[in-house]
Amino acid sequence: MSPPIELSRFAQLKATGDLPSPRGVALAIIRMTQDADVSMSELARVIKTDPAFVGRLVKAANGLAGGQRRAIVAVHEALMVLGLPAVRTMALGFSLLSNYRKGHCAGFDYGLFWSSSLLMALSMQTLMQRLRLAAADEAFSAGLLSRVGELAMATAYPVEYSRVLETLRRSPERRLLDLEHQALAMTHADLGAAMLADWGVPAVFYEPIRYFEQPDKAAFAEGSREFGMLQSLILARALTEICQAPEAEQSALMVMSLRWAQRLGLSREEFVDMCVRVAGQWVEWGKLLQFDTAAAPDFATLGQEPASADGTVGGGRHGGFRIEGHARRAG
Repeated sequence: MSPPIELSRFAQLKATGDLPSPRGVALAIIRMTQDADVSMSELARVIKTDPAFVGRLVKAANGLAGGQRRAIVAVHEALMVLGLPAVRTMALGFSLLSNYRKGHCAGFDYGLFWSSSLLMALSMQTLMQRLRLAAADEAFSAGLLSRVGELAMATAYPVEYSRVLETLRRSPERRLLDLEHQALAMTHADLGAAMLADWGVPAVFYEPIRYFEQPDKAAFAEGSREFGMLQSLILARALTEICQAPEAEQSALMVMSLRWAQRLGLSREEFVDMCVRVAGQWVEWGKLLQFDTAAAPDFATLGQEPASADGTVGGGRHGGFRIEGHARRAG
């Protein structure tokens, strides 16, 4: 496949220092975990200097264990459960979350962005525990960073990107990716994939992340891991939309979500159970990270209504789902 973004332009943008990047302890963790011979004791010592990351790491390890073993309380235990690749990308994701909770892009809803990203992380983790296409802990981090290109746009081009989001708010039938390309000659999908590749995230994650909002442009072989990851990201995004959509739209979104779930071999009961689990974890993580979360809908009763005549629901700009970007809500 072609590079996610013109490489010289990405290098120039990266050189400006305007792109989101990890800082402090997280940066030290990332550098240490790039060494396969790193001492776990030394890594644990560095991690312990950031109490907030300790709490998030331990919670992630317990979520991965799924209650099948005694609770993990020590950093060293969490490292054993998660492994170095997952710890590295979690340090990256949570560093960005901590340092970019607000910014200068007036039209960008930073709180909504991170709350949605958290839902994507939990959805991808839960899907991988079922589908086994990739390590669930790494999938958590990939989900958390799956829309990092939007954050990068808002950070590097706050004025221009605010105008893009305002145009989208006024013309919701337009596609965010199209508006971005028109205004900035690149999209958040391409920029995000380039950033993930630069950070060392495996291609099996960043290539599907590049395409999950425009799956018609993907060229993954059916049955490949990348194809499965693409389908999983689409379903994770669908679950995210259900949790955050107005109540009047949730049932229609569930109809299309169930179709995507079926493509991945999930029955209605399995997908409903997944939704309930993810929504519960979202509330727990929301409390830990101090994000607003919504009350979970009654997933078991959703999806009884037929889809529209053309077989889609929602805005129809991405596989039937609304991909609106994180424009600030009115009022």
